[in-house]
Amino acid sequence: YSQAAMHTYFGEEIDSFHVDTFRDAMGAIEEGRADFAVLPIENSTAGIVSEIYDLLVEYENYIVGEQVIPIAHCLLGIPGTKIEDIEMVYSHPQSLMQSSRFLQEHPVWKQISMQNNAFATQKVAEDKNGRQAAIASAFAGKLYGLEVLQEAIQNDKNNSTRFIIVTNQKIYI
Repeated sequence: YSQAAMHTYFGEEIDSFHVDTFRDAMGAIEEGRADFAVLPIENSTAGIVSEIYDLLVEYENYIVGEQVIPIAHCLLGIPGTKIEDIEMVYSHPQSLMQSSRFLQEHPVWKQISMQNNAFATQKVAEDKNGRQAAIASAFAGKLYGLEVLQEAIQNDKNNSTRFIIVTNQKIYI
């Protein structure tokens, strides 16, 4: 979803790279490896992303823009995975919260928090285990070669996330 926010704000031809954590994104700006970071700050269903607020206080960066992106979570698995075979579901804690009603329909599934949805998707793709699934966007599934097992599993069909664009320069875009 950060990728969608970035492309919406900067355009498709933006030169970008990905980092493992929100802190890494803030550090990349501070070190001069990145000019901007695109970070989720608030979700219409799950509320604020408190880690981002903490990082905004810790780092001397400025919010210079924002994008609100619709969130449509999918359950993703390796091709051929059957929903009834799933035992573990990986995703970011926010995505697990945003899909809680769907997950409650499957109480035997172990929910495992990951640092972001891309890592969850990558893990499922690399493990090639039909007992695992990830909650992420259809784009992430396509990127890692996973199959959409079920679409639109988020609690609220109008779910959206507000992303902020931060930099260490006082600029106006």
